[in-house]
Amino acid sequence: DLRAWDFKDLDEPVPIQAGDGIVQNGYPALVCEKSPDSGRSRVSLRLFRSEKKALQSHLKGVSALFQAAFQDDLNALKKDINRSARLKQAAPLFSGQGNFQASVFTLITQTLFEKNIQRKDEFTGLAEAQISRLYLTGQAFIKTITQVSDAYKDCFDTLQDLSFRFQDKPRTSAILTRLYNDLKNLIPANFTELYPYERILHLHRYAHAYRIRAQKAADQPLREEKKAGMLIPYQRQFEHLLSALSAKTSEEKTDRVTAFFWMLEEYKISLFAQEIKTDGKISAKKLDQELIALSAMI
Repeated sequence: DLRAWDFKDLDEPVPIQAGDGIVQNGYPALVCEKSPDSGRSRVSLRLFRSEKKALQSHLKGVSALFQAAFQDDLNALKKDINRSARLKQAAPLFSGQGNFQASVFTLITQTLFEKNIQRKDEFTGLAEAQISRLYLTGQAFIKTITQVSDAYKDCFDTLQDLSFRFQDKPRTSAILTRLYNDLKNLIPANFTELYPYERILHLHRYAHAYRIRAQKAADQPLREEKKAGMLIPYQRQFEHLLSALSAKTSEEKTDRVTAFFWMLEEYKISLFAQEIKTDGKISAKKLDQELIALSAMI
């Protein structure tokens, strides 16, 4: 039931005598767990046999310890989120008010505090850097989330309007339906839980690009289909890469396949919505080079 960093630093494994002269390492890590007595959440210090599992637990444990140590500050952040009128307006588009507000709070705490901190001075340093400016940070996160929701709503409304206007044109209607499904897949109801904050920062651009693409497709469906044909081979390659991932796949390759997905979103901007700046240079040649690199990875 820890409420402060009042224990030894954790940057060394703990040697454990396992019998017959064998020494095993135990890896110390913070754990967010349920109290067997009260059932409430608490932070504890445990030993793990696996260094990897220790790290997975520790990241969440560090965040939970910050919330326990600075409870008043984090409660104030939660109130700011719950009072935000713009978040309340956005909530019906996604997971509903209560769930959406809770997910925004979790996103902020994960982004700020899920860190591999092993020493008290690191914990104190992060607290000094973040707690005093928690209100301003929270407002920045709220602005980003509402920016995404506004772009999503604009795109959704445009697709709905165009679908009604072109419902008697099968080719255009099929294109708009596909774009609607792509939008829903890209920004699902749980997007605040699905993506890290650095990725959420870009979602409004992608939603805006889909809206522009829909408007152009309604005016020139043949041109849309021609450009979509340039995209299809890369989408199929990505689907193949995704289906080939397994427990044996290296973490490096898994991360790079994920990065390739976002490269495709940038490539879509370059094809269909040149009015929007891409996040760095992107081209078919760059996608081809990335596919070659991925094919050589385990």
